[in-house]
Amino acid sequence: MPSLGVLQDLLIERLYARSNRPGVEVEFTEEDLCELMAPDTGPPIVSVLVRNLLSDHLILQTRTDPIAFEINGSLLTAAEELQSRRAKTDAAERRTGDLSSRFDDVKLHVLYRVYRVTWESESGTGFNAGDIDRLAPGGTPRHISAKAIESLINDRLLEGQIGYFGISEDGIRRVDAELAVAGSPMYILNRRDTEAPVQHDAQENPDSEGKWEPLPLERDTPAYEDAIQAIENVVDRVKGDNGYAATQPDEHRSIVWSLEAGLDAIKNTLPTRSQVRELLLRPLKFLVAKFASAAIGELARRAAQALAAWAGLS
Repeated sequence: MPSLGVLQDLLIERLYARSNRPGVEVEFTEEDLCELMAPDTGPPIVSVLVRNLLSDHLILQTRTDPIAFEINGSLLTAAEELQSRRAKTDAAERRTGDLSSRFDDVKLHVLYRVYRVTWESESGTGFNAGDIDRLAPGGTPRHISAKAIESLINDRLLEGQIGYFGISEDGIRRVDAELAVAGSPMYILNRRDTEAPVQHDAQENPDSEGKWEPLPLERDTPAYEDAIQAIENVVDRVKGDNGYAATQPDEHRSIVWSLEAGLDAIKNTLPTRSQVRELLLRPLKFLVAKFASAAIGELARRAAQALAAWAGLS
C-alpha cells in the first residue's frame, strides 16, 4: 500500500481536479472523499488524511453535524507545486530514457559492425582502440563508443578488452537470431547495408546488381523430400507451441509466416538462393539458437541441415 504521504498527495490532486478555486465547490464530507479515493484506500485512512489536511490548513471545516469541509486556497498552491514537481520528474525520466535508448543504439551498431567485418574476414579478426570510431554510428563521441564496447564485453557479446577485442560466440548467435526476425533492429541495419555478407554469397550475384538467378531446383530427389519433411515438422511444432504464441506472439507469427512462405517458394516457384536463405535457413537457425535445449531447437537443426544439404547453402 502507498505511504500516507503519497496518498495525501493523491487526495490533494483529486480535490484540485474537482475544484481549482476555493469556495466554488459545495461542501464535501468524509464519505465524499472515500468515494473520491476508492479503490486506493478506505474510510479509516481517509479519516487520517482529513486530519492531516485540516492540520495543514489545506481544507476548512464548515460545519459539525454532519462534519463537512471546503477547499482552502493553500490546497490549490500545494496541488500546483505537486504538478510542477511531477512535470520536472517526468521530463528527467524522458531524458534518461532517451539517453539509455541512444546508448543501446550505439551498442547495437557496434555489435553489428564487428559481426559484419568478422564475417567478411577470411581469418579471425581482432579490433583495437584505433577501430572504435569506425564501429560506432557517425557523430558518436569516442568515450561513448568505448563505453559501449566495454558494456558489450560485460554482456559477453564481445570478448577481450578495449585494447584488443572481437565478437564472442554468444555475440554471433545474438546477431544471427535477430537477423532472422523481420523488422528487428539488426534486420533493418542489414537491409540498409546492402553489402552485408548475410545477404548473398559468392555463388550468387547480389540483388543490387538487378540479376535474377533462381536456385537450380531438383524436386525429385530424396534430399528434397527430406528437406521438405523436416521443415514441415518444424512448422507444425512451432504452430502448435501455444506457450511461444502467447508469450511472444509477433515473433511467433513472423517465424511461422517466413517458414510457410519459404516452403511455398521451394515447392511451387523458382526462388533465388538468398530468398531461400532469408525465408528458411535464417529462421531455422534462429530457432536453433532460441530453443537450443528443446525439441523445437533439435527439429530446426535437422531441418537446417537437410535444407543446406539439398540447396547447397551454408
